[in-house]
Amino acid sequence: MGKKRKKWTQKGHYQRRFEDKDLAWLAEQFDKQAAQNPDLTLEEYAIRYGIEPKWIRSFVNVGWNTEFKNVITVWHGTTIDRARAIMTEGFKARGRAGKKIWFTKKSSEAHRRAAHLAQSRGKAPVVFRCQINIGKYSEFDKPRPHHYAFKHSYIDKAVISSVSGMEVDKGDEQPLRKKDKVELVDIIITRTSGKYGVLLWVNAYLEKVGQATVDADHPAIEKIHQWVEAQYAGDREEAISEEEILAQVKAHLNGEI
Repeated sequence: MGKKRKKWTQKGHYQRRFEDKDLAWLAEQFDKQAAQNPDLTLEEYAIRYGIEPKWIRSFVNVGWNTEFKNVITVWHGTTIDRARAIMTEGFKARGRAGKKIWFTKKSSEAHRRAAHLAQSRGKAPVVFRCQINIGKYSEFDKPRPHHYAFKHSYIDKAVISSVSGMEVDKGDEQPLRKKDKVELVDIIITRTSGKYGVLLWVNAYLEKVGQATVDADHPAIEKIHQWVEAQYAGDREEAISEEEILAQVKAHLNGEI
């Protein structure tokens, strides 16, 4: 007699881990499939990929909804120093006359841009996900199909829907800071920081304590990254605390700091 098949349950189905760029790609594919099959629901689509609908819902291009027919979902990659100014002042066209504010419809491109800027400036990378009403901000060029170069000198910070690489206090939209506490480094580890974010945190700390930095291939970086990933395997949303990440650094770099 054959073995009984295990009963499928929705809870056990959601096992895969996705980063922002993966969710953005899935949302793009959902938009295409939904255009061809109006009966396709987000819940049905998400289950196919073993992911909870709530994680992909905010990435879905809201353009299909007539209420938001002029709204586009785009990304902007930068570094933490500029991100602070954007969170306070909004997006501004800086520099020479005719300077434009650039966005991309590809999350992966924004992350690459942020990583490139981070390496050149020695700052942590930050990526904004924005929903911009092109009925309001109508002056733009599209040098490539997935690029938007806005000619407006200013775009309000209200277009920001989420931030990766920087913990934000929802109360005043400023970087989250604990009162009367001196921070070890100016980098926050969150669900979407990835291995590169861990590397930045570790090296920023090592520099602060006067120790030699490590590269991305150091075994400790991979172990700490795996530990961070495990923290978000469940329902955790809050950023990794400095105490937590420092404990991992000391555990895996024992003898080197």
